[in-house]
Amino acid sequence: MFVHLIKKDILIAKKYTVLVMIIGFVIPLFILWRAPIYSDSLGFVLAVVFSEFMFCQNLSMKENQYSKAAALLSATPYKRSEMVISKYILFVLIFLYCIISYGIDILLFPQVGKFSISYILVVFLITSSIYSVYIPIQYWMGYEKTKFFFIIILLAASFGLPALISHGNADIVGLFEYSFFLAEGIALGVNIIIIIVSMVISIKIYNKKDLA
Repeated sequence: MFVHLIKKDILIAKKYTVLVMIIGFVIPLFILWRAPIYSDSLGFVLAVVFSEFMFCQNLSMKENQYSKAAALLSATPYKRSEMVISKYILFVLIFLYCIISYGIDILLFPQVGKFSISYILVVFLITSSIYSVYIPIQYWMGYEKTKFFFIIILLAASFGLPALISHGNADIVGLFEYSFFLAEGIALGVNIIIIIVSMVISIKIYNKKDLA
Protein backbone atom coordinates (compact mmCIF):
# COMPACT_ATOMS: atom_id res chain seq x y z
CA MET A 1 0.00 0.00 0.00
CA PHE A 2 2.66 2.49 1.06
CA VAL A 3 4.74 1.82 -2.04
CA HIS A 4 1.91 2.94 -4.30
CA LEU A 5 1.13 6.02 -2.20
CA ILE A 6 4.78 7.07 -2.19
CA LYS A 7 5.02 6.44 -5.93
CA LYS A 8 1.94 8.63 -6.37
CA ASP A 9 3.57 11.51 -4.48
CA ILE A 10 6.78 11.18 -6.49
CA LEU A 11 4.83 11.27 -9.76
CA ILE A 12 2.83 14.31 -8.63
CA ALA A 13 6.04 16.22 -7.90
CA LYS A 14 8.18 14.50 -10.53
CA LYS A 15 10.03 17.67 -11.59
CA TYR A 16 11.11 18.28 -8.02
CA THR A 17 12.06 14.61 -7.64
CA VAL A 18 14.76 15.17 -10.24
CA LEU A 19 15.74 18.44 -8.54
CA VAL A 20 16.08 16.68 -5.18
CA MET A 21 18.40 14.11 -6.74
CA ILE A 22 20.58 16.92 -8.07
CA ILE A 23 20.49 19.02 -4.89
CA GLY A 24 21.65 16.12 -2.74
CA PHE A 25 24.90 15.96 -4.69
CA VAL A 26 25.43 19.57 -5.71
CA ILE A 27 24.91 21.62 -2.54
CA PRO A 28 27.78 20.07 -0.50
CA LEU A 29 30.07 20.60 -3.51
CA PHE A 30 28.82 24.16 -3.96
CA ILE A 31 29.55 24.96 -0.30
CA LEU A 32 33.00 23.41 -0.70
CA TRP A 33 33.62 25.66 -3.70
CA ARG A 34 32.17 28.92 -2.33
CA ALA A 35 32.83 28.60 1.42
CA PRO A 36 35.23 25.70 2.05
CA ILE A 37 35.74 26.69 5.69
CA TYR A 38 32.08 25.87 6.38
CA SER A 39 31.86 22.80 4.15
CA ASP A 40 31.78 20.23 6.93
CA SER A 41 29.18 22.23 8.89
CA LEU A 42 26.81 23.46 6.19
CA GLY A 43 27.06 21.11 3.21
CA PHE A 44 24.91 18.25 4.43
CA VAL A 45 22.41 20.25 6.47
CA LEU A 46 21.64 22.63 3.58
CA ALA A 47 21.32 19.70 1.16
CA VAL A 48 18.77 18.09 3.48
CA VAL A 49 16.80 21.29 4.15
CA PHE A 50 16.48 22.19 0.47
CA SER A 51 15.77 18.62 -0.65
CA GLU A 52 13.13 17.93 1.99
CA PHE A 53 11.28 21.21 2.15
CA MET A 54 11.36 22.20 -1.51
CA PHE A 55 9.92 18.80 -2.40
CA CYS A 56 7.28 18.97 0.34
CA GLN A 57 6.31 22.52 -0.66
CA ASN A 58 5.82 21.52 -4.28
CA LEU A 59 3.93 18.34 -3.36
CA SER A 60 1.59 20.28 -1.06
CA MET A 61 0.98 22.86 -3.78
CA LYS A 62 0.10 20.18 -6.34
CA GLU A 63 -2.21 18.39 -3.92
CA ASN A 64 -3.93 21.68 -3.15
CA GLN A 65 -4.52 22.29 -6.86
CA TYR A 66 -6.23 18.90 -7.16
CA SER A 67 -7.90 18.80 -3.75
CA LYS A 68 -10.72 16.53 -4.93
CA ALA A 69 -8.18 13.79 -5.63
CA ALA A 70 -7.79 13.22 -1.87
CA ALA A 71 -11.51 12.54 -1.53
CA LEU A 72 -11.41 10.10 -4.44
CA LEU A 73 -8.34 8.39 -3.02
CA SER A 74 -9.93 7.98 0.41
CA ALA A 75 -12.84 6.19 -1.29
CA THR A 76 -10.42 3.48 -2.46
CA PRO A 77 -9.00 0.71 -0.21
CA TYR A 78 -6.33 3.19 0.92
CA LYS A 79 -6.99 4.36 4.47
CA ARG A 80 -6.51 7.98 5.48
CA SER A 81 -3.99 6.86 8.07
CA GLU A 82 -1.92 5.21 5.34
CA MET A 83 -2.02 8.39 3.27
CA VAL A 84 -0.62 10.32 6.24
CA ILE A 85 2.03 7.76 7.17
CA SER A 86 3.28 7.66 3.57
CA LYS A 87 4.21 11.36 3.86
CA TYR A 88 6.48 10.60 6.82
CA ILE A 89 8.00 7.59 5.08
CA LEU A 90 8.75 9.76 2.05
CA PHE A 91 10.46 12.30 4.31
CA VAL A 92 12.71 9.57 5.71
CA LEU A 93 13.46 8.20 2.23
CA ILE A 94 14.56 11.62 0.99
CA PHE A 95 16.78 11.96 4.05
CA LEU A 96 18.35 8.56 3.36
CA TYR A 97 19.00 9.63 -0.22
CA CYS A 98 20.75 12.75 1.07
CA ILE A 99 22.94 10.58 3.30
CA ILE A 100 23.93 8.38 0.34
CA SER A 101 24.64 11.34 -1.95
CA TYR A 102 26.65 13.07 0.81
CA GLY A 103 28.66 9.89 1.34
CA ILE A 104 29.42 9.68 -2.38
CA ASP A 105 30.50 13.34 -2.37
CA ILE A 106 32.90 12.61 0.49
CA LEU A 107 34.34 9.60 -1.33
CA LEU A 108 34.93 11.66 -4.48
CA PHE A 109 35.96 14.86 -2.69
CA PRO A 110 37.26 14.18 0.84
CA GLN A 111 37.52 17.95 1.44
CA VAL A 112 33.71 18.10 1.66
CA GLY A 113 33.91 16.84 5.24
CA LYS A 114 33.80 13.62 7.17
CA PHE A 115 30.99 11.14 7.51
CA SER A 116 29.80 11.55 11.11
CA ILE A 117 26.81 9.57 12.41
CA SER A 118 26.33 12.08 15.24
CA TYR A 119 26.19 14.98 12.78
CA ILE A 120 23.71 13.13 10.55
CA LEU A 121 21.45 12.28 13.50
CA VAL A 122 21.43 15.87 14.73
CA VAL A 123 20.54 17.15 11.26
CA PHE A 124 17.76 14.56 11.16
CA LEU A 125 16.58 15.70 14.60
CA ILE A 126 16.40 19.34 13.49
CA THR A 127 14.71 18.75 10.15
CA SER A 128 12.31 16.06 11.39
CA SER A 129 11.27 18.34 14.28
CA ILE A 130 10.41 21.14 11.84
CA TYR A 131 8.59 18.73 9.53
CA SER A 132 6.75 17.08 12.42
CA VAL A 133 5.44 20.45 13.58
CA TYR A 134 4.43 21.58 10.12
CA ILE A 135 2.53 18.52 8.86
CA PRO A 136 -0.15 18.45 11.60
CA ILE A 137 -0.59 22.23 11.24
CA GLN A 138 -1.01 21.88 7.48
CA TYR A 139 -3.61 19.13 7.88
CA TRP A 140 -5.42 21.32 10.40
CA MET A 141 -5.24 24.75 8.72
CA GLY A 142 -4.79 23.79 5.06
CA TYR A 143 -2.11 24.60 2.51
CA GLU A 144 -3.17 28.20 1.76
CA LYS A 145 -2.71 29.33 5.37
CA THR A 146 0.65 27.59 5.78
CA LYS A 147 2.24 27.90 2.32
CA PHE A 148 4.83 30.47 3.40
CA PHE A 149 6.19 28.21 6.13
CA PHE A 150 8.73 26.48 3.89
CA ILE A 151 9.82 29.75 2.29
CA ILE A 152 10.72 31.03 5.75
CA ILE A 153 12.60 27.80 6.52
CA LEU A 154 14.58 27.96 3.27
CA LEU A 155 15.47 31.63 3.82
CA ALA A 156 16.48 30.93 7.41
CA ALA A 157 18.68 28.04 6.30
CA SER A 158 20.24 30.04 3.46
CA PHE A 159 21.11 33.15 5.46
CA GLY A 160 20.62 32.32 9.12
CA LEU A 161 22.85 29.25 9.42
CA PRO A 162 25.91 30.78 7.72
CA ALA A 163 25.55 33.94 9.83
CA LEU A 164 25.14 31.91 13.01
CA ILE A 165 28.22 29.82 12.33
CA SER A 166 30.39 32.74 11.12
CA HIS A 167 29.63 34.76 14.26
CA GLY A 168 29.97 31.87 16.65
CA ASN A 169 33.03 30.38 18.25
CA ALA A 170 31.70 26.84 18.54
CA ASP A 171 33.02 24.01 16.43
CA ILE A 172 29.68 22.72 15.10
CA VAL A 173 30.89 19.31 13.99
CA GLY A 174 32.89 18.85 17.20
CA LEU A 175 29.84 19.75 19.23
CA PHE A 176 27.80 17.12 17.39
CA GLU A 177 30.39 14.48 18.04
CA TYR A 178 31.19 15.04 21.70
CA SER A 179 28.19 16.63 23.37
CA PHE A 180 26.59 14.23 25.83
CA PHE A 181 23.11 15.61 25.13
CA LEU A 182 23.45 14.97 21.41
CA ALA A 183 24.79 11.46 21.66
CA GLU A 184 23.67 9.03 18.96
CA GLY A 185 21.25 7.07 21.10
CA ILE A 186 19.50 10.11 22.54
CA ALA A 187 19.22 11.82 19.16
CA LEU A 188 17.79 8.70 17.52
CA GLY A 189 15.33 8.10 20.35
CA VAL A 190 14.08 11.69 20.30
CA ASN A 191 13.73 11.54 16.51
CA ILE A 192 11.55 8.45 16.71
CA ILE A 193 9.35 9.90 19.47
CA ILE A 194 8.84 13.21 17.65
CA ILE A 195 7.89 11.52 14.39
CA ILE A 196 5.50 9.05 16.03
CA VAL A 197 3.75 11.76 18.07
CA SER A 198 3.43 13.99 15.00
CA MET A 199 2.14 11.07 12.93
CA VAL A 200 -0.54 10.21 15.49
CA ILE A 201 -1.70 13.84 15.69
CA SER A 202 -1.75 14.18 11.89
CA ILE A 203 -3.80 10.98 11.50
CA LYS A 204 -6.37 12.18 14.07
CA ILE A 205 -6.69 15.56 12.34
CA TYR A 206 -6.93 14.07 8.84
CA ASN A 207 -9.47 11.44 9.88
CA LYS A 208 -11.81 14.23 11.02
CA LYS A 209 -11.18 16.43 7.99
CA ASP A 210 -13.96 16.97 5.48
CA LEU A 211 -12.54 16.19 2.04
CA ALA A 212 -15.70 16.94 0.11
